[in-house]
Amino acid sequence: MPKRCAVWIDHSNAFIVKFANGGEPEVEKLESGIGAIHKSTGGARAKEPYRHGSARRHSEEERRNHQLTKFYGQIVSRIKDAPKVLLLGPGLAKQELGKAIQDLPGAHKPGYEIHPAEKMSDRQLVALVRKELNVPAPL
Repeated sequence: MPKRCAVWIDHSNAFIVKFANGGEPEVEKLESGIGAIHKSTGGARAKEPYRHGSARRHSEEERRNHQLTKFYGQIVSRIKDAPKVLLLGPGLAKQELGKAIQDLPGAHKPGYEIHPAEKMSDRQLVALVRKELNVPAPL
């Protein structure tokens, strides 16, 4: 069971950093497989009157939400044994992941803290997590 754990997340990637008792980091990268949001430019007309393409937009949003839920589930399954998790990232994904942790059934849910963080390299991420979680560097 990892003693200390952190997740840097946005809607396309997640980096899970776990520290075992020896202080050596283990970094795992997960990709969501979700493409960018495509918004209409407003130049096309619907083929059917009064429809305006709302059904297509609705189904794309549902598909994206389903993919995000699956992505958050993959992350939660990897961190659910940690007593406390640090959630990092630039956007709303860290709050959405926090909600997924809250929605876990049972009494043994990991606690979590949320901190904003921009995109960074693996080494910068490990250094930040070491600092935030007070993990000493291995000798």
